[in-house]
Amino acid sequence: MARDFQRIRERVRQETATASVRLATEGAAHELCQWETVQATCAPGQVVVATEATYGRMKKSRCVKRDFGFIGCQWDALGEVDKLCSGRQFCSFPVTNLHGLHDCPNDLTAYLRLSFKCVTVMPCQREMCEGSDYLQLTAPSGILSSALVADTGCGSQTCPWVLRARPGQHLNLTLMDFSHLDQLAVDESQKATCQRYVSIREDLSSKDVTSCSHDYARERHIYESTTNSIQLTLFADRESSVHYLIHYEVVGCPDFDPPQYAEVTREGSSVRVLCIASPEVYHLTCIGTEWQGKLGICPALQTDQNEDRFSQSSKSPFGMLVVVGVGVALGVVVGVLLLAAALLYMRRRSRESPTVNRNPLLFDASPFREMGKQYAPSSLIYTPEHNYTTTLHPKRPLPVPSPHVPSEETVPCRECHEEHRVPGKHYYETPSFPIQQMAVRDGRMHSADGIFRMEREEEHHSARTN
Repeated sequence: MARDFQRIRERVRQETATASVRLATEGAAHELCQWETVQATCAPGQVVVATEATYGRMKKSRCVKRDFGFIGCQWDALGEVDKLCSGRQFCSFPVTNLHGLHDCPNDLTAYLRLSFKCVTVMPCQREMCEGSDYLQLTAPSGILSSALVADTGCGSQTCPWVLRARPGQHLNLTLMDFSHLDQLAVDESQKATCQRYVSIREDLSSKDVTSCSHDYARERHIYESTTNSIQLTLFADRESSVHYLIHYEVVGCPDFDPPQYAEVTREGSSVRVLCIASPEVYHLTCIGTEWQGKLGICPALQTDQNEDRFSQSSKSPFGMLVVVGVGVALGVVVGVLLLAAALLYMRRRSRESPTVNRNPLLFDASPFREMGKQYAPSSLIYTPEHNYTTTLHPKRPLPVPSPHVPSEETVPCRECHEEHRVPGKHYYETPSFPIQQMAVRDGRMHSADGIFRMEREEEHHSARTN
């Protein structure tokens, strides 16, 4: 018996290096013998996810030729295959890696029955993160791969994912953990070790999603948002055996846009539509991500009906002519009103402007008259510069002006004088001699030169008489 076991092990060791089974058909159950190597490959943008993995002596097949009384012993190897293959675009491992992990006798040949599928993940290239702080996703659902983070950096701390739904919707996150078996191999008496997978940030709050050695779930719900946008940062590297997928999905219906002439009230997954101009009420229910229910048309308001009539009349052949005529008429009316207002304003300003009230004591506006020689006084004032006559009364009192109360409209004398002066005409010029050279003789005032001449004439006259 020992010799037979040795031959079997030697045979397995020799054939392992040469027998490889390339699994190209997803969904089908593949039988792989103990000396064969598993190779599973998916297209670019996809990863392998094992759906069934059973190891043992399930039945007679090409791998089990004889029945030694242990046909039917088997073991669920899905967790171990997840660790070796799931979450990758390509995986390869020998079936002998599963030997010794089942309840069948170790000296008997066993085989692996494996089924897998290729899952499409969100595509990303390293260049997409260059010049951008994040990668935004607006698709209603998708899968994020940790392997993609390690290869391209998409979803890392320097280039996180941003999931965005429509206002009123939420985001649901599910974790598929393919490395839990390796962590479960730790003795439960030891302290549990945890691995951080995802960091979720929503508004100003954040949450870390971890997987510990005592977590037994392969797939579990990890988060549901309260808003329509969250940020995800995935943690993974090429050296780590940790592989996982994050499946996100938009849940709920978006905010319902109110139709025309209606008001909308939302309560959870139901919407109440109330017409404004009529008593009709409609109720809608959210099923999946869409609103379901009967929705009628609310009638228009009275003012809107008038506007519709006007718009229809404007589309008629004479509609534009009517509009142009109305516009011209309005322009003429407005122009006339503006002109009347301007005239009224100017007339009011002219009434309010002050009238010139000339003070007769300061200025006499009567016409000037030139006096002839026949009106000259009998006495003469002899000056070297002037020859004109006047009568001076040094002791005569100044005339008393008539009582006059200046009004608010009285214009200063200087301004009145300047206003009525006729340029180029000389009216009066004061004598050039000073008043100190005047003297009184015979009751009349003469200049010093005039008195001197008069004395000379009197002397000459007395000398001539004598």
